[in-house]
Amino acid sequence: MNRTKIEWVKNPDGSPGWTWNKVTGCLGPNGTPSKPRRCLYCFAHRLARGRLKKLYLSNIGCSLIDGSPHHIRLYTNVIPDGDPNDPFTPRHWPDRATGPYRRKTPSTIFISSMGELLGDYIPEDWIKNTLDTCAELPQHTFQILTKNPKRALYFAFPDNVWLGVTVTSRSDWFRVGILRYSHAKIKFISFEPLLDDAFARLSPPPSDFSIIDWVIIGAQTQPTLIPKAQWVYRIIDTARQAGIPVFLKNNLHWPGGPIREFPPELTRPRGKVETNSQISRRILSKSGGQPHVLVHK
Repeated sequence: MNRTKIEWVKNPDGSPGWTWNKVTGCLGPNGTPSKPRRCLYCFAHRLARGRLKKLYLSNIGCSLIDGSPHHIRLYTNVIPDGDPNDPFTPRHWPDRATGPYRRKTPSTIFISSMGELLGDYIPEDWIKNTLDTCAELPQHTFQILTKNPKRALYFAFPDNVWLGVTVTSRSDWFRVGILRYSHAKIKFISFEPLLDDAFARLSPPPSDFSIIDWVIIGAQTQPTLIPKAQWVYRIIDTARQAGIPVFLKNNLHWPGGPIREFPPELTRPRGKVETNSQISRRILSKSGGQPHVLVHK
């Protein structure tokens, strides 16, 4: 794990939080191993192809040969059908599994800042093992940010895991509608980078906004694109009306300085967190034995 400069990842005592990249890499929204569709503004992709390239390419795990006539070579730390020669192909880092256990004081830990933990191409056990670790460490707050919230509907989330979705424009609003069906206790939206008026033609704001516990707003960097002030004001005003805390990043260069608000749960003492299996049993018992899953056709 590493200390992070990400402004909204703060420990309960106000000090910088941590990133935990046990899973790295991303294929982009609707991307596949054979046809990635990565975002042009992705800082993680730039790092993976730059100063982290050698490190990432070195992590392929064991090289196995399957039993097929074609003798396909498998790499245990790379997603199925993933290209091991692409540094941003999603990878698993088993040696990083114990990182959160080493933090003895309550900490905030951003999971997979260098990738998409909930991509459809990520093996189920990679996700489940990550959430199991979160459940075993109730003193910590874990944050996950995704562009694929539908995958989250298939997993139970301990109460100390915050789940957020990225909304860069009004066309991304469907992600909030899916997020509301997740079992995460704390749900948030990251409007970063904010590329257009996310609330355009949404008056009044959709009811999905009422289930949100936190909003983050930021600009695109490299290249820099500062969103229009009225777009930001509209989000702030709507959040204020709903009683939702707001966090503005420094890259907005906001008049009067950024707003730095967090959900009260960040500093609220927590009791014992249920294990992932306990949460799953509780959810199944409440739903008559049927998992609460939203399926899109």
